[in-house]
Amino acid sequence: MADKDLVLMEILERMIADNIDVGFQSAVRHSNGAFRHASDLTRIASRKHLVDQAIVRQHQIRMHLLGHCSASIEELSVELATKRVEAENLRKQVDFLSSVLLRMIETMAENGREKMRQYMRDYVEILADLEQIRSFAAKEKP
Repeated sequence: MADKDLVLMEILERMIADNIDVGFQSAVRHSNGAFRHASDLTRIASRKHLVDQAIVRQHQIRMHLLGHCSASIEELSVELATKRVEAENLRKQVDFLSSVLLRMIETMAENGREKMRQYMRDYVEILADLEQIRSFAAKEKP
């Protein structure tokens, strides 16, 4: 049964990509004989759920595209540039946080808790949160 669900997922993805209206009858038509009747899709809850999700997803995609079709090329290019800047800032933040985490792990491995306290003396709030987590974890242990 899972094989048929995978086949159905591929059919629905192809229909959404080709902008073909998704529905039970249309999924059967585009299944190349994998499904004979719409009831093959509606009787089994997992398949019915897949088709229902695809219908909703296609509707969301179309509404999103209709909203952007009314925007001018200049507005879209400004929005794209803004999103690229935001993405780059997020990438920089991820890189920074990853390097800080690695440094903290190295510090803990080399010198233990006291060295970490010295390293983080400027970050009192973070230390307080760590202590709170530690005390909470100690309470949970019997």
